[in-house]
Amino acid sequence: MTAQNPQELAAFLESLEDYVPTIPDELTQHYLKLCGFDCEDLRLTRLVSLAAQNFTASIINDSLQLQKQKMKAPKKVLKEQGYNLKDERLVLTMAEVAQALQEHGINAAQPAYYHADKTGQK
Repeated sequence: MTAQNPQELAAFLESLEDYVPTIPDELTQHYLKLCGFDCEDLRLTRLVSLAAQNFTASIINDSLQLQKQKMKAPKKVLKEQGYNLKDERLVLTMAEVAQALQEHGINAAQPAYYHADKTGQK
């Protein structure tokens, strides 16, 4: 869709009326009002919800890819970091989320009072 085709834009905005986003309209409207944006058009609220959902999914996907890369490290390194080598489940940690957010230009530094884990890493 391009901004040069008003019919496509109008059809897209009309389709937002029937779309039920993952993020509830009330929650999106609440945070928009906190930022000083007050709009009664439900389509615009749902467009913001859709953008937030897309951004969140992107961050989670990037975090998952980082965790998968981390799990490809040598078994000795993983064992030293406290991983159970028999457990093949992927665990999403704040370290991967912070790294994914950093790639998107968001600094998610841990607070000064954050307690280190067993390995002494934050």
